[in-house]
Formats: sequence, structure tokens, C-alpha cells
Amino acid sequence: MLTNRASGLYRIHAGAQIVLAVAWLVLLHAVLNLAEPWGAKLPGPPYISYALIVAAALVGEAWSRPERLRWLTELSRRNRRRISLRQFVAVALVLSLFLVSTQDQHISRRFFAIFILGCLPLFHISNYLLPARLLKMVMRIFEKKKANILVLEDRKAVMFFDRRIKSGVYPGMEVSGYLTLRQPEFKNGHAPRHWLGTLNDLETVAREHSIKQVVMPSLCFEPRVGREVRRFCESQGIRLVLINDAPRRLGCRLTMTDIGGMEILSPRSEPLEDPINQTIKRLADIVFAIGVLLTVFPLTTLFALICHRAQSPGPLFFTQERTGRGGHKFRIYKYRSLHVDNGDETKQVSLKDDRVFPLGRLMRKTSIDEIPQFINVLKGEMSLVGPRPHLPAHDEKFADISSSYYVRTFVKPGITGLAQVKGFRGETKTRNQVRNRTRWDLIYLEMWSPAMDIWIVIRTALQVLRPPKGAA
Repeated sequence: MLTNRASGLYRIHAGAQIVLAVAWLVLLHAVLNLAEPWGAKLPGPPYISYALIVAAALVGEAWSRPERLRWLTELSRRNRRRISLRQFVAVALVLSLFLVSTQDQHISRRFFAIFILGCLPLFHISNYLLPARLLKMVMRIFEKKKANILVLEDRKAVMFFDRRIKSGVYPGMEVSGYLTLRQPEFKNGHAPRHWLGTLNDLETVAREHSIKQVVMPSLCFEPRVGREVRRFCESQGIRLVLINDAPRRLGCRLTMTDIGGMEILSPRSEPLEDPINQTIKRLADIVFAIGVLLTVFPLTTLFALICHRAQSPGPLFFTQERTGRGGHKFRIYKYRSLHVDNGDETKQVSLKDDRVFPLGRLMRKTSIDEIPQFINVLKGEMSLVGPRPHLPAHDEKFADISSSYYVRTFVKPGITGLAQVKGFRGETKTRNQVRNRTRWDLIYLEMWSPAMDIWIVIRTALQVLRPPKGAA
């Protein structure tokens, strides 16, 4: 019931936005026509094709939108802005491609620019104001009377539904109360306001309160009890809804995957477990690594040799054990930026560390010292983009601070990463820095896409040209 209602609202909202966008196009055409000198009217028929293109672009965006962005009444402001930007980019891109491919000389470029720029605030406002209003309108038309809900065995679910209904997320519903499997012991002998009895009272409560929907947590009951509740609900014409309360019990969100007819729940999505995605990422790593090692690497090697000869004679490369994917240990390659005798190698390099020679500091600030890591990329030990690898000793220390720290080893470490372009690079001094690095690494793991890798590489290149203050 709730999922069908949400998907229906989603389609209605998409249709309403298409109508608004086409109306904006028609209105703008009329206004510009009035503003034109007499006899210089904008042509009409070609603009009909552009209206169809706008509609097609919005349909395509709505069809491709991730599932988590489709429950319109519960979206955060950030996600509403994200949807508006997706729609704006879709319309602008499709219209531009159509204009270039047809080489239309009749359409006004001023009309085109004003229409595109006006779409962003139009989408933004409609994504904020339309969903709740559309849902209330639909409920007024099709639901003349509120449906009473009965929750089994979960008082927290009662409070959850009650808050959502009062906030307008689930209109047309009203929580009657909840039943428990057994008689509970109440403090001071007083039952909570919403408690209506035990499961044995289901038939009586359903009749007295005119229950139209029963909500049951899926992990609270034995299979036999669940089947009995289902049979009773179907015999009385009552909707039965099962709540997947595993996320609440585990304290995290879960993603569901169907494998061979079995539904598998996982605490996080991992796009890089897909062999196709792995192949795409690995091919990109190989091509990029070969390109850098054939062109940039010889020049940076010559520069490093000159730096060493001038200020710190010794080995060209510095190798150190790091933790890779699945906890696998490997030797990372870097140009040496510290003096040969630098004491404890497990000590993090700070911003004004005396162990770093002056030109070595320049190599670190511009990330030149990281170039040899493309050898690790070519060997398959690292990737171009991914969580930065740390010393095993640091891993143990950081894991004590962030309980999810080792999840980042689900993917290959990278030369650069999402945490680094978000400002968390260099020395990790505080517990908050550890948590923030881990948080961004896990966001990368769960949200990976080729576009994200490209964006991170571009941001990294900009940081190389203009190093941030935290670069040590």
C-alpha cells in the first residue's frame, strides 16, 4: 500500500513537473513574442519539438533516478537540491545536443538561454512544494475516510507512524494502537496509551476499531504466528504490511539484493563488487598508469635525483609496508622526501617536520613524491582512486577510534581519494580527522561510479596546481 502510493505519487509528480516545464516554455515564447518589434515574431511550430524534447529529458531523468531519491515526501533538503540539479542538467544537455545535431537556425538563442536558466528555480521550487500538496490532493479525491492502523509487537513503530502521519508524510491514515504477543509488565501497573491488548485480542480489536491495515515487524514472530495473522487479515479484508526492522536492530541502513530467489541484506552497497565495474576501473588504472609512467615518471625521476643530489644524497625511492585490499600487505613506492636517517619511520610527517629536506617538502606539497605509486597501480596493488593506504601500526590505532575503519579495505587503496579532495590529507592529528577520513572513504565505497573517479582526479589535479594549506 505505502510503496504503491509512493510510486504513484512519484509518477504524478513527474507528470506535473513536465506540465510546468512545458508551460514555462510556452509562456516564455508568448512573452518574448510580445516584446519583439512588430513583424518580427518568433516562429511557433519548431518550439513544439523542443517541448517534446524537454518532456523526454524529464521522463529519462525520472526513470533513471536512484530508488533512494524517489520517496518524495521524506527527502532531505540536500537531496531535493540534488534532484533539481539532475533535472536541470538533463534538460540542458538533451536540448543542447538536439540543437547542435539539428543545427536549428530558427530558434532564438535568447529564448533558449532564458528557458534553460529558468528551469533550475522551477525544478527547485516544485521539488519543495509539490510532493506534499499532490499527496494531500490525491488523498482527498480517493480516500474519503482515514484508514485505521494496528501495529503488532512494536511500540516504537507506533510512535514512528504517528509522527509521520502528523507531519503529513502518510496522509489518510490514523494509528489506533498496538498489540503485543504476550501480556507485558507495565510500570506502576498502567498500560501505555496506545496498548490495546495481546495478539489473542486481534479479532476483537480489529472489529471494535475498524482496522483497515495491520503493520507487523517481520522479525518479531514465529512463522506459525505470522501465517495465522496473514490468514486472519485476508479473511477480514485487512491489508497486512511487514516492516523490515533489521536496520533498527543492527543500528544501520541495509541494502537488499535478490540472489537466486533469496533476498540478501547487507549493511552497505558495494558497486565495486560488480565484475563489470571492477573491469572498468582496472582498465582505467592500467591505461592511466602506463601513460604516467611513460611520460611524467621519467621527468619527475630526474627532478627527484637533482633534489637528492643537491640536499640529501641517498636512495631515490622510499618503500614501506602498507595495508591493501582485504588486509593484504604490500610495499608502497615513493620518491624519498625525508633524510636517510630519520628516526622512527612510523611517526607521521607533520607540516614543519625537520626530517623533510627543503626540496623534499616541495615534492610532498605538489604530490610529486606520490608518482612512483603508479608502479603499484600497474601491479594491481593499488588503484588510481581509493582510500589512502596507511601503515599497519596506524591502521590499528585508527581502528580503535573508528569502529568502521577496516571496511575501507573492501576496495583497493588509491593514490588519491574522496577524503583527500574533501580536505582530509596530510597528518592525521585528531580523532575527528580519523572519523571524517573514514566517513568519506566509506561514502566512496558505497557511491562509487566512473564519474566520481573522474571528478576526484580533476579535483586532485587542481590541488596539485594549487596545493591546500594542510599539504605536508
